[in-house]
Amino acid sequence: MNFFTRYGFCVKFCIVLCLFSLSEISRAQTVIIPFDNANDTSNRKPLGCFYGYERTHMLYSAAEIGTTGYITQIGFFLNSAFNPADVTPVVIKMQTTVNTAISSSIYGASSASAATVYSGNITSDMLVANDWVTITLNTPFNYTGDNLEVFVETNFGGFGGEDYAAKQFRQSQTLSFKCEYWEDDDEPPTDYGIVTHKRPNVMLTFEAACSSV
Repeated sequence: MNFFTRYGFCVKFCIVLCLFSLSEISRAQTVIIPFDNANDTSNRKPLGCFYGYERTHMLYSAAEIGTTGYITQIGFFLNSAFNPADVTPVVIKMQTTVNTAISSSIYGASSASAATVYSGNITSDMLVANDWVTITLNTPFNYTGDNLEVFVETNFGGFGGEDYAAKQFRQSQTLSFKCEYWEDDDEPPTDYGIVTHKRPNVMLTFEAACSSV
């Protein structure tokens, strides 16, 4: 192989590599709900552990999401943090639904059919005020449409591991009930949840469900 042949091969290889990289970048899409990240209020939901066991159920409409594909990351916007727990054990589940609002329910029943997409720890070094706390899912969720239900569990145990306002996440007001929560000490809650119009803002990162060559 002479110099010009090798040179031509290298140029072609670099072009192919660049095109592949651009293709990979173009496949990722980030969706923020609400789109303007409205700052109506703050609350420790969904990643607080003031109680030993906390649960949050959130509903985001297909119209708000506006795309389909594999959800690979989820993020919640942290307005402030003050002496949060060093480690918060977290489980995240997802499923789709035709429901447009949330009714009070028992957590175990409402989340029974949801897929577990993350099980791990949120550490204090992940908590930067005025920024997104981004969690990479263990198992990407194949979102094909309909409304999306997100369930978040924090399982610190006992009587919790931080003050009430240790983590304050940004929330926005919704017209219908699109958030529900449960909380208890010593053991996971088994009663009916409390529904609210205040829902945590969310950031969803998508990878394309399929791609063409």
